[in-house]
Amino acid sequence: MIDVEAYLMDGARERCDFVRKYQNMDGTSSCFGSVPLHAEDSLVHAKSTIYRLTPLVCLYVLPRSDLFEAPEFLKRIEAGLLFAQRTQRPSGCWDLPNCNFDSAPDTAFIVKRLAPLWRVLQQYPAKGTETLGEMIKGMLSRAAEGIIAGGFHTPNHRWAIASVLYMVGNILEQPKYKAYADQYLKEGIDCNEYGEYSERSAITYNCVNNAAMITLFEETGDETYLEYARRNLHMMLTYIDPNGMIFSENSHRQDKGKIANPRDYFYQYLFCAAHYQDDELGRAACKILQDNRDFHVRKAPDCLHLYLLSKEMRAYRMPGCAYPQRYDRLYKKSGVVRYRNGDYSYTLLEDNAKV
Repeated sequence: MIDVEAYLMDGARERCDFVRKYQNMDGTSSCFGSVPLHAEDSLVHAKSTIYRLTPLVCLYVLPRSDLFEAPEFLKRIEAGLLFAQRTQRPSGCWDLPNCNFDSAPDTAFIVKRLAPLWRVLQQYPAKGTETLGEMIKGMLSRAAEGIIAGGFHTPNHRWAIASVLYMVGNILEQPKYKAYADQYLKEGIDCNEYGEYSERSAITYNCVNNAAMITLFEETGDETYLEYARRNLHMMLTYIDPNGMIFSENSHRQDKGKIANPRDYFYQYLFCAAHYQDDELGRAACKILQDNRDFHVRKAPDCLHLYLLSKEMRAYRMPGCAYPQRYDRLYKKSGVVRYRNGDYSYTLLEDNAKV
């Protein structure tokens, strides 16, 4: 059986190597502290920097890490947070400079990483991190003000915004942020009885929505939100083909027809499996890691920060490694038939001759 923490830490170390190579540590540069999302990127921004720094924070504060309290890491983390501070607008929002400026939803996706990082620093205190925690807390406060003054432009943004406002409201003990989140939640969640969200985005936005539902459950204690994620994860088991790739031809978003493995769903399967003691989801979580490791498809999932914060995930023991080998589903409202028998599968799509 895979040692989950050790595998996630291996992925974190690989990501740390990227930061060491590509972080701007030129103190005279206006981009000092920044990290690109990809090596070839010419644009750097707060989101890419915070996401890239997350594994460094985990390995810096974790006593069983061989990089625990490494002075070089503390300097890099501090430089990255200072870059994020400098690029936060007076409104409290950040830019995603290739497309969205002063953007509430893109700010929400940054807070989605910053808020758990603050909690990691509280749960795993390490040398020199008190100042980092205060820096993050200040950015969270300003970001929440920007988010409540902004809006959104795609369906999944609603739930990203609502979930992070609840997170920040709890961290800062500020009820008004949760009250704003409730205004979004009054719309009702756009997830049908099969578990499909309105964007039908199996590779990308199902995963984003599930993450928001898990956060809403954790922050409110209302298991209704977690049920949406669980329902989608069971549906997604019928969207994984025999080659381990995700079916995406019915997406309403930019991932339509793309190919990807379900690596980024891993922690969601593990979280719901642990909470519900759901063996089917537990076997799927294990299979995602097993395929990712055995076929060297991609780095280990980038969720060490979430794993460290969840006692349920850390305590759970996966009951085996497997996806369902047989299914026959008609998702009538979505216009999809999905069939699998062992190594053979097919799809029927309503009003679509391609599949």
